[in-house]
Amino acid sequence: MFKIKLTFLFCFLVSKIFCSWNPCPENEQSYLFEEQIGNWKKADGKCEAAGGTLATVISENCTLRNLNENLTYFIGGKKSSSGNWTWKDGTQMNQTFWDQDEPDNSGGKEDYLHIWYRNDTYLWNDISCDRNIYGGYICQKKSDITESISSGISEQPTMITTTPKDTTIKRIGNDYLLSGNGTY
Repeated sequence: MFKIKLTFLFCFLVSKIFCSWNPCPENEQSYLFEEQIGNWKKADGKCEAAGGTLATVISENCTLRNLNENLTYFIGGKKSSSGNWTWKDGTQMNQTFWDQDEPDNSGGKEDYLHIWYRNDTYLWNDISCDRNIYGGYICQKKSDITESISSGISEQPTMITTTPKDTTIKRIGNDYLLSGNGTY
């Protein structure tokens, strides 16, 4: 029974370290994609709890290709008190991808940003902070250990010997398979 619990715990930790955040070599960021009902404020809190922030640097190769075209996603843009659109960290947006007639500030309280799929591309729309959507959010953080590990692993399946003794992690593409008896 102890071996099963230890193996489960090890699998859980490995999945949190290796699989949750997706590293992007293009911009040295890692991204986390979640799909669930919620609002911008909840999405922001979940990204912070996961060690990141709502995404501000969007890479087509690293992020947009991973999204469900039927959903909308919160990202880290918001309207500042001066009325300018900035990223959550306060930096100016150098480039924007607003949908036609957006931002429209419908109801006078659309101060946050989400993206949706329209006319074969992802475009921006303003939304209120408390409006729940069926969609998701994109978190980002500076790549750390995940990037370092990923850059050193070939695309071919490899074996990595780890502790506990006789336990291995087999990497196949972006997936990891834990095997062994879990003893020390």
